[in-house]
Amino acid sequence: MNIEDENLQCALHAVIVPFPLQSHVNALMNLAQLLVMRGFFITFVNIEWIHKRIVGDSARKANSLISLLSRGDRDHRGGRIRFLSIADGLPPDHCSASNFGDSFIALQKLSPALEHLLRSSSGNDEQYPFPAITCIVTDCVMSCTEQVATNMKVLSHTSVGLFLTHSGWNSTMDDQRVVPKEEVEDTVKRMMRSSQGKQLRENALKLKECATRAVLPGGSSFLNLNTFVEDMARKVAAQSAQSKNETK
Repeated sequence: MNIEDENLQCALHAVIVPFPLQSHVNALMNLAQLLVMRGFFITFVNIEWIHKRIVGDSARKANSLISLLSRGDRDHRGGRIRFLSIADGLPPDHCSASNFGDSFIALQKLSPALEHLLRSSSGNDEQYPFPAITCIVTDCVMSCTEQVATNMKVLSHTSVGLFLTHSGWNSTMDDQRVVPKEEVEDTVKRMMRSSQGKQLRENALKLKECATRAVLPGGSSFLNLNTFVEDMARKVAAQSAQSKNETK
């Protein structure tokens, strides 16, 4: 084993599998960027239809995050991030927006296809080889990844996952009951004009400031991410040492 192979054996490699909605993809793309900055190799797996749409958007928007990560990443990032896509198993003419239930069920059955994709893509790029998978980071609703982690003997615990939630307007509106337009109008007026609304806006600003501090150096989210990276690095180092002892 040469020095380059040995370094690769100790490298960190995260597979990131977002739920196929743009807000989820964007959140995990930001995480991918942070992990690359901390030395990770990243395999980012999207469902084909969202992958094509986002890549198409990035081609039109030169400064988009995906465009910046994709454009020349082999040169500027040493080949540390790659983008793969997988079919959801539904007919090409299926409308995900109007048949969301079908799409959700299909996503839970992707384990075999995802495993095949990851196995077939490992070690097939001699110029920019990727190390063994260290962990799978995913939206918690993408439970299909748990079986893949088990089958491929991913170093981290099979239940490792990351859920960056967002409270979409539709999700908020549709919770428990249909909200009439009069109630929406009344709530907006109360929030914008009353003392209660002023207090809530002040609280929202405080939460924004807390969230901003959390991701700055020394903040809770910043420290948690570093702890995650350090934990993965220790596990990879321990496995590498064990492998060396077994080959002696």
